Amino acid sequence: ALRYAPTIISAAVVTHTLSRIGRSRATDLVWGYFGGLSEEKGVDLVLELIEKRIVHGRWVMCGSGTLHNACQNAATRSNGGLQFFGALPEEQFAAVYETTDVIVNFHRSLSDLGDGVFPCKVLEAIAHGKVLVSTPLSGCPAAIGRATFWLDPRDEKDVRRVVGLVESRVFEASPALQDALTWLLRPE
Repeated sequence: ALRYAPTIISAAVVTHTLSRIGRSRATDLVWGYFGGLSEEKGVDLVLELIEKRIVHGRWVMCGSGTLHNACQNAATRSNGGLQFFGALPEEQFAAVYETTDVIVNFHRSLSDLGDGVFPCKVLEAIAHGKVLVSTPLSGCPAAIGRATFWLDPRDEKDVRRVVGLVESRVFEASPALQDALTWLLRPE
C-alpha cells in the first residue's frame, strides 16, 4: 500500500502565485534537485542531464548521500552551470529553494523499491508554485499528476521534448497547477 510521509504545507505557501516565474528567457530559469543524493533517488540521471547541457538555464542541488562527491565534481566541471550546496540548515535551504523555478524528481519506481513512501517533495514543489518534472509515480494524486511534466530520463528524445515544453510554457499560469493547489488545500 502506498504511504504518504508527513509534510507541512501551509495555506499561505499553497496560495502563492506564479508571478515570480515570469522570467524573460529560458536561460534565466533555475532548475533544482533537492533530496537524497543516491541512484535510488535518480541523482545519477540528474547529473547526466546537467552534463549533456540539454537544459538552457542553470542548476542548483542540495542534499546528502552517496553521490555527494559526484555532485561536487559535476559542479566544478559545469563552469557555473551547477551550484552544489550539499546539506544545508533549514533557513539556507529555504533561500536556495525559493530561487528555483523547476524541480526535478527522477525517483526510481516505487514498486521497484518495495512500494516505499511516496516522495512528498513532489507535493511540496507544487505547493510552492514550482514547475515539476518527474518520472512517473504510482499513486500520485490525479490533480498533482495533471500539473506535472512526466518523462523517462533515460530517453533523451523524451527529455528534450519535456525540457522544450517547460522552457516554452513555464511563463503561463497553469490551470492544472491551480487545480493541484486546490487539491492540496482540501479539507480532510
